[in-house]
Amino acid sequence: MTSRPWRRRAAPAVGMRVGEHLPEPPQRASVRAGFLPALLKQGGSLPEGTVWVGAGLAVLGLTAYGFLVLSARAVGPSRYASLSALWAAIYLAGPGFFLPLEQEVGRAVAARRAHGQGGGPVIRRAGLAGAGLALGLIVVVLAASGALRAELFDGDALLVVALACGLAGYFLQCLVRGALSGAGRFRPYGLVLATDGSLRLVACAALAGLGVHAAGPYGLAVGLAPLAAAGVGSLAPRGPVVAGPEAHWGELSRALGWLLAGSLFAQVLVNAGPLAVKLLASDQEHATAGRFLAGLLPLRLRPGCAAPRAGRAGRGGPVARVRIGAATHPDRRRDPGRGRGRGCTDRRPRRVAHPVR
Repeated sequence: MTSRPWRRRAAPAVGMRVGEHLPEPPQRASVRAGFLPALLKQGGSLPEGTVWVGAGLAVLGLTAYGFLVLSARAVGPSRYASLSALWAAIYLAGPGFFLPLEQEVGRAVAARRAHGQGGGPVIRRAGLAGAGLALGLIVVVLAASGALRAELFDGDALLVVALACGLAGYFLQCLVRGALSGAGRFRPYGLVLATDGSLRLVACAALAGLGVHAAGPYGLAVGLAPLAAAGVGSLAPRGPVVAGPEAHWGELSRALGWLLAGSLFAQVLVNAGPLAVKLLASDQEHATAGRFLAGLLPLRLRPGCAAPRAGRAGRGGPVARVRIGAATHPDRRRDPGRGRGRGCTDRRPRRVAHPVR
């Protein structure tokens, strides 16, 4: 009988089971059991500093919910609408204008660290640019203080002061966080995040315990907490601020304007709800603006999540990372002169290195 070329393997002998010719299937339970320890061990898949930044973000989110709950009960629905408008204004202008500064400082300091250069000059140059932007925003707030008091803050002048303090504090905090992330100092980075939320919550609890029902003091707690957290971060050992080659403006980024526009538009989408409701609401609907805040809090936890990956780029050697992944390929048992066999069931792991852009 003529042999059939598409039959790659002979049939099993009589009295033998087919399973004896096949490899045992992989034990899925053992793979799952070993996945988490391999992920969490030093040098695993998690970027360096993820635990510290994640802990800081968790504290920041929980304390934000606590602040909103306590302040809403303390000031009442109508005054809480003004406080929610201040919250939305600070978190619109703060990340909108200064988050690109943090990202670019972190990237530039990490790049210098990869080449063995100090990041002090680029931090100082970024500080000059950010200080000019913050000063301009504060001047605009003070010039429009009358309209802000009448339209957003129900005549409370302390909320205007809190907005100006919040802008200055967010500028300093983003500058400090960018320097820390670029230098790989993620423990102080997480401490800055946790301090921001904790101080705000402690001040709110103290005011509520003293029986304060006006929105202004709670607004000052919102505006001064980023400033105090930036001071705590600046007390960290000055590893990032090391002398190095003179920095030029192009080292920060030639696309900083586009980053600024994108960040500002993103924060407008997130925070425009409470402001729009406060401006458009009638006298009977003032309490509605505060109801928008609870669902928006998780969206504000995103910026710090990129810090470990940004700082990891400058950790010794090339800035580009290389991820080592596992792939499988069929066993190359072939007939002479023929292609790859279809009936092969043996699969072996193969290490593949490819760049991640």
